Amino acid sequence: MPTPALLLAFSEPGEAIPEIEFHDWYDNEHIPPTLSVPTFLSWRRVEAADGKSPRWGAYYDTTSFDEIQSYLASGTKSSEREKRIFAQGKYFQCRIYEAYEGAPIYPPSSLFDPNSSPSFVVFRSVDVKSEGLEEYNKWMDEEHIPLLSKCPGWIRSRRFILRTSGLVGANGIVADPNSPPKILAIHEWAALEGMGGAEFKKAVSTEWRSRVMANVVGEERRVFKFYKSWQRE
Repeated sequence: MPTPALLLAFSEPGEAIPEIEFHDWYDNEHIPPTLSVPTFLSWRRVEAADGKSPRWGAYYDTTSFDEIQSYLASGTKSSEREKRIFAQGKYFQCRIYEAYEGAPIYPPSSLFDPNSSPSFVVFRSVDVKSEGLEEYNKWMDEEHIPLLSKCPGWIRSRRFILRTSGLVGANGIVADPNSPPKILAIHEWAALEGMGGAEFKKAVSTEWRSRVMANVVGEERRVFKFYKSWQRE
């Protein structure tokens, strides 16, 4: 059975693209053609809740890396507006991940609803030294996520491994000179208050965490709030 994959996109239209046009293009032109493509399983747009740039994100569950890669490489016809937005916009990046299969998936909380979207999502990615990778994965699976699951508002956590990333322009996707960290965790929340309580502080302050973080050599953390989602046509 193919390994599930995730397409994660970040965008910043910049001053050259009016925000109203950016959203009209994304919501009414960019996403609709994918709603009938079998490899796409979910469609969610999010807006930064951490004050950082890029301000906009989107993440899509897909059937497999090969199938989403094939779709992106197929050269689906772009409109003139889409070409202009990619050419004039400030920043467009896409990343493709495969689900991490090194351990059983930790079950979601009772707040999880497969037919709805979380109010908030945290994208947390790291690079880890090879000698510390096994322990890092063990810590995530056996301590960190189980502790997060006790925090109020936690919905679920999923883990992925980066396969490829690129910058999107008028002529398609080109190699990203600044490749993101390779190990991604997506934490979905019903509310952000859970990330400020005693349970959360415990999850991020254990002795085991201190040991594994000594081998982390690159990291990125973004917090987004729900903006819009779609259902298959």
